[in-house]
Amino acid sequence: MSNVALRVLSAFAGSKIFSAKGSRTYTFVQLSFDEQCHLIADPIEAERTVSALGATDGFVEIAENEQFIETDQEVAVKLLRGLATKT
Repeated sequence: MSNVALRVLSAFAGSKIFSAKGSRTYTFVQLSFDEQCHLIADPIEAERTVSALGATDGFVEIAENEQFIETDQEVAVKLLRGLATKT
């Protein structure tokens, strides 16, 4: 199996993203632009994960020593799609 490098880009958290204490967490996000053309990463709610997987643009990783990411905090989004655009 080959090593695949995911593309990473910077965005701002659209809302607070929580993590389980002491656990590395991966949260699926959808990307969009706000009125000032900032790239926003909105978390997909856990109960919608399976149905929304097709609309997922990427994911945000939260380290074990972090409990949450604040709204408007800059985050690294690992893309699951080639580009951060909708067609």
